[in-house]
Amino acid sequence: MISVSDNTATDLLIDRMGLAAVNATMRSLGMGESVLGRRILGRLPNEGDPENWATPSGFAAATQALVAGTAASPESCDQMAATLEQQGEVRRISRFLAGGGGVRWGTKPGDLPGVVNDVGFVATDRGTLCIPVFCENLPVLDAAERVIGEIAHEALVVTGVAPFAAE
Repeated sequence: MISVSDNTATDLLIDRMGLAAVNATMRSLGMGESVLGRRILGRLPNEGDPENWATPSGFAAATQALVAGTAASPESCDQMAATLEQQGEVRRISRFLAGGGGVRWGTKPGDLPGVVNDVGFVATDRGTLCIPVFCENLPVLDAAERVIGEIAHEALVVTGVAPFAAE
């Protein structure tokens, strides 16, 4: 459900763990304004369905806990970060990253009609930056992906965390 985004796998995990447990874990990771109200289902909710809500700041807090090794045991956090690093989406947060040079990055993209997101981290010997970007109502997927890449680029330039390649 992470390295290859798959709502079916996510829904199976929700079914196994339960909404209450998932929401409790999200709260413990600093995602107090986020709520999982229903299974993902790969679509927007129907009228009257509970909604799933997330905030960029909540995802930043959860990602920070993961890279700091406090979201779970340090070993489990390392495994989760490694899974995020397997993500093949290169048109969003990592869009302008230069390859090599000890740059590590991992993300979890997501999209639904009219919504395009990416949440992740970029780590170098200069530091680690957690980056959550949520976009809504941009005209085409590529425009949203470019915006996410540009926001990540600017955040990394301002903080001095990572070098960049020309696109």
